[in-house]
Amino acid sequence: MQWLSSSSHENQEDIEAETIPISSSTEEVEIVEVVESQLQQAQSKIKLLESQLQDQERTIESQTEQLKQAENFSALLLTHRILEPGLPLNGTQLSPAMRVLGSPTTLTELEANYRELLKREHPDVSPFALSEAIARFSYLRSLYRITREHWQELKPTAPITLQELERRMNARVPFVPESFW
Repeated sequence: MQWLSSSSHENQEDIEAETIPISSSTEEVEIVEVVESQLQQAQSKIKLLESQLQDQERTIESQTEQLKQAENFSALLLTHRILEPGLPLNGTQLSPAMRVLGSPTTLTELEANYRELLKREHPDVSPFALSEAIARFSYLRSLYRITREHWQELKPTAPITLQELERRMNARVPFVPESFW
């Protein structure tokens, strides 16, 4: 009991010491200096933490960019937009009809080019006169349909004879292939 009472007595003296107004100006200056010192220490800690946070944010941004690149590469591999090594091209991608479709070398590339061409060549947005825009759009759709249906024979990696390649290269198309791109 006596220990509790002395302990409470010491706490009461501490409280009274804190509430006693300081009248001496030297004591006030010392307190201000201590507070300013503590404030400077706190500010320097804040600056250090902010610097560490910026470093961590840069690291996270770098890692995020690396992850995006890896995901993009994985997506390309999964969609077969990257040709398997060793598959030689037979030259069909340079034929006029395939040039209209953007000279695709894979089925995925053919489909992507077709979607882009549909957006650009639709008669509602085409810069050509309405009749020509409709003709170009119809030709594009039929060319894609035929190419898609016969992709295994028409793809640039399929084995073909020189005569077949020459026939494809000399095929006439109603529009200049480069005008689509």
